Amino acid sequence: MKIMAVDYGDARTGLAVCDRTEFLASPIGIIEEKSLAKVAEKIVYASREYEVGMIVIGLPKNMDGSEGPRAQKSHKLADTLRAIVPIPVELWDERQTTVSAANILSENGTYGKKRKDVLDAVAATVILESYMAYRRNTGKYLRSLHLHRMGSGNFAPTRQTPHTHPLLPGVPRQRRTTAQTPY
Repeated sequence: MKIMAVDYGDARTGLAVCDRTEFLASPIGIIEEKSLAKVAEKIVYASREYEVGMIVIGLPKNMDGSEGPRAQKSHKLADTLRAIVPIPVELWDERQTTVSAANILSENGTYGKKRKDVLDAVAATVILESYMAYRRNTGKYLRSLHLHRMGSGNFAPTRQTPHTHPLLPGVPRQRRTTAQTPY
C-alpha cells in the first residue's frame, strides 16, 4: 500500500510517499502554507494525486515523551484530515527526524537555500521510513499486502483532479504514462 508521510510545520510542511511494496520512501515536495485548512487541502489533493492508502503525520513529542503545543497542532491536522479523507490517518513519533534529515543533507553536501527547500521533505521521508520499518517488524505490512491483493484498503479517487500540481500552484501536473514508442 502506498503511504504518505507528513512533516507538519508552522511555515513549511514536507511530504513523502512510499511505493506500493513499502520498500522505497521518497520526498515529493513541500507545502508552503501557514493556514491549517490550506495545508490540509493540499495534503488531500496530494493523497489523491499519488493514490495513497494511508497518511502518517509526524507527532513532535518532547524528549521525555510528553506532548507540547506543536504536537497539539499535529493532532488538529490529523483530526481535520480524518474528517475529509476516507483513508486511515495515523500519528507517528517524529522525535529527532529533522536532525536526522539535516545529517543526511550534510552527508550529501546540501547546504544553504537548497537545504532549506528540501529539509522538511527529507524529514517526512525519515518519518515514513521509520513507520515502514515498524510495519515490517510487527507484521502489519503483510496484513495490508493481503488486503491489497484482495482489492480493498486503497483509496482510488472517483474523478480526475485538476490539471495543476498540488504543491506547485500554476505548474502543470505531469501525467504518469507508460513508455510510448514513437511509431
